[in-house]
Amino acid sequence: MSKNIKCFLLSIRYVNLVLLCVFSSIIYANNLRPHIAEVEHFSVNDGLADNTIYSIARDKNDFLFLGTPNGLSRYDGHRFENFTVTENKSISLLHQNAGNITIDSQQRIWIGSWGNGLYLYDENLNFLRHFSEFGEGRHTTKLVQVVYEDSDGDVWIGTNGGGLAFYNNTTNELRYFVHQDTQPDGLSHNRVWDIREGNKGQIWVATGGGLDRIDKQNNFLINHNSLRNQNSENNLLVRTLYCSRQGQLWAGTENGLFIFDEQIQQFEEIVSQSNPAISRIPITHIEQGRDSEFWIGTQNGLLLYNSFHDSFVPLVSEEQYFLLSHYDIRALSYDIEGILWVASRTSGLVKLNFGAKAVESIDNYLTEDGRTRPLNRVQSLLFDSQDNLWIGSTEGLMIQTPQSSDIVMFSPSLNIDLGMVTTITELRSGEFWFGSNKGLFTYNKDNGQIAE
Repeated sequence: MSKNIKCFLLSIRYVNLVLLCVFSSIIYANNLRPHIAEVEHFSVNDGLADNTIYSIARDKNDFLFLGTPNGLSRYDGHRFENFTVTENKSISLLHQNAGNITIDSQQRIWIGSWGNGLYLYDENLNFLRHFSEFGEGRHTTKLVQVVYEDSDGDVWIGTNGGGLAFYNNTTNELRYFVHQDTQPDGLSHNRVWDIREGNKGQIWVATGGGLDRIDKQNNFLINHNSLRNQNSENNLLVRTLYCSRQGQLWAGTENGLFIFDEQIQQFEEIVSQSNPAISRIPITHIEQGRDSEFWIGTQNGLLLYNSFHDSFVPLVSEEQYFLLSHYDIRALSYDIEGILWVASRTSGLVKLNFGAKAVESIDNYLTEDGRTRPLNRVQSLLFDSQDNLWIGSTEGLMIQTPQSSDIVMFSPSLNIDLGMVTTITELRSGEFWFGSNKGLFTYNKDNGQIAE
């Protein structure tokens, strides 16, 4: 294990050990408050256009574009540059509200406003086109909720009140999909919260009245899908969608999280078995981190779901299960450097730097004869100068070397019962001191001798 990794060990009462190895990150474990190192918070005092951020987008230079109600903020990793309606700058926006930002494959910037339609700019923020209104008949609006580009380069625009618009990037024509009570095969609701393309090219549309699937290759046929929880209650308000790197579709609703099962062609609820209340909350954004880790933004903070273990990680304490618990999270972005960017309503931008695997659960060890035993209450931890991990527990003293993932019972040359090891210290000379309920011991690693 690299020496520049900060590693912390947190004891979980009568359960197991959680080892958290990070560079500059948040450290957390079951039923304990998090240890936070170098988490960065950005607000208007740091140069943001507004403390409310509704969306995050990235350009080809990996710059962050942040959509706010008071203009567009661009972050290059060092400073913010804001673009608003002003006559004193060479580059300015045509409308101050810039809440919903999307950057397409041509690096064009789509800025959806809340009250004046949709603006299209090139990558240098030169104005290209203004879509002033969406919808048809009685169902028209200037409120833009979401903009999404599909794999064909066509653009879908979700609105509040005007349903869904399809912009053909080749013909520059618009086509509308709206909800009408007299047309059951139409859109489920005229407020569209999110849009995603599935792994088979179908377009999924999250609305205020359910989840729709549009078959673009079959004359835009619309199919309605139900999201019923384990109590058979249908979740009609679908707020966010996400397609994972494995091709699985996730849906966040007003009352929990769902995943689409391709085999049975149905959505199944993902719920915490130990405490369903922590997962049955309004989900606002879903973002995949490493491997099986999924970050879940909610109106009450941030959750981490591990799909491999099918478990929600309680990030703060037994009473409060949320990281950033005072944050109404509106957007998440996870980059290739292991950094999670969290955009919130009224609380600005938060940067969480995960430089290594965030969570590793260790719940057993090997005895001297190779048998597996549960690792219970952990009392102490030390990473020594050779990157060996020493663990003091109620069972005694264990060690994990950099060459192995196994935790093994430490067996010195002299058969001494160390008891419950509560303190481990390495001196500059390389000598170790172990404190336990049976006294104080010294260990010379050169000759392998332990003395009391």
